[in-house]
Amino acid sequence: MKTTTLWVLKLSLCGIASLALADEYGDYSEIDLEKVHQRITTLSGSTPAQWRITVKEDASTSATVSWSTLEPEGEHVLYYGKKSTGGDLGRYDEKQECQRSGLYTGAPLKDRKEKKSGLASYHHAALSGLEPDTTYFLTMVSNGVASREFHFRTAPAKTEQLILIHGGDSRSGITARSKVNYMIGQMVEQNPEIWGFVHGGDYIVSGKSYSQWKAWLSQHELTTTSQNRIIPMVVAKGNHDGGPLYGEVFDFIADGDKQVYYYNTTFGDLASVITLDTNISGTGAQEEFLKASLEKLRSESKWLFTSYHRPLYPAVKNMPSQKKVFVPHFEKHNVDIALEADGHNIKRTVPIRDDKKDPTGVVYVGEGGLGVGQRTPKTDRWYTDTKEGAFIGKGHHVMLLTMDRDKLEIKTIMLTGDVVDTHVQKVRR
Repeated sequence: MKTTTLWVLKLSLCGIASLALADEYGDYSEIDLEKVHQRITTLSGSTPAQWRITVKEDASTSATVSWSTLEPEGEHVLYYGKKSTGGDLGRYDEKQECQRSGLYTGAPLKDRKEKKSGLASYHHAALSGLEPDTTYFLTMVSNGVASREFHFRTAPAKTEQLILIHGGDSRSGITARSKVNYMIGQMVEQNPEIWGFVHGGDYIVSGKSYSQWKAWLSQHELTTTSQNRIIPMVVAKGNHDGGPLYGEVFDFIADGDKQVYYYNTTFGDLASVITLDTNISGTGAQEEFLKASLEKLRSESKWLFTSYHRPLYPAVKNMPSQKKVFVPHFEKHNVDIALEADGHNIKRTVPIRDDKKDPTGVVYVGEGGLGVGQRTPKTDRWYTDTKEGAFIGKGHHVMLLTMDRDKLEIKTIMLTGDVVDTHVQKVRR
């Protein structure tokens, strides 16, 4: 078992003399990336590539399947059904023409026409009326060119267990990002009960750079398993994700003159995720949305999460203005876990209520390690005091959220496979 930078920090902070946690996951820190990158589809002609699935509403009955092609013109259709056809398009139960297609923003129009920029197009097929807890097989077809057959699973409408992966900040560490993506795919392959991936934002360094999004989208293919299972994503917008490309990548439709990036995702009656936008004011329309969502979803969900980019109780940076708006609502409605990113480290706070430790309070976790360079968290903040039961560290990682009707477990898993923190929380209502 390799000692990670996080453990070096934890040992120095806490005086722990040995590593006691079991190595339950593979070590992906030294994988052969040249071999791994051979799995990525070349963006060429009308070949579907850069696939992803996002969920913004009911994860049991809806999903949006998206992909890219280099050639923009023509027809783009998703064929899908509950039985594998091996890619035989005529045997699928359903087909859905893409409701939205277009050129990714990023080059002058004259370059697009001359095809000098290599600028690709996005295609989004939004599906509704799906059956809960069902595996759907699918093939993406653009201008008659078909992808291989993939599959994904809808969430159960009523379930005893749900498993999600959480992480953020994949932006600047290109090599590490590929390794973490491959690790996620392998985790899903080894544990098929993992349903999906909650991303806390900052996918790339500059949200207006098509070339950076192009690299991210291609590397995201590595989260697909060797059996061609795609895991759906619940996405939040980071401070580096400005410009129109974020909406083009993840199919956010403008509401009037504005794009709205806050929304709810429900997982049957077991869990809900309220995704917020920390790039805009917490007051006004967003606060009204948050209040209404909490009032509705708290009574309907055993576990209630919020997800957003900038941490309200940060381990490195200063507190954002949204803290004064969001936190009182979180506490009033007993949010269980707040999923955060942006800080480039690892953090799990003590439970917080009224700006002090309280066993009935909200626990804030995350801060981002999907590829970005890591920062050293500050040791002088009461809510991250390791002597009081909090956890801080750094290193590339994901968090595995496993919940049932009685308890929630959050494991922080390093790229090396080391489990460096485990938090267990019981249902409090």
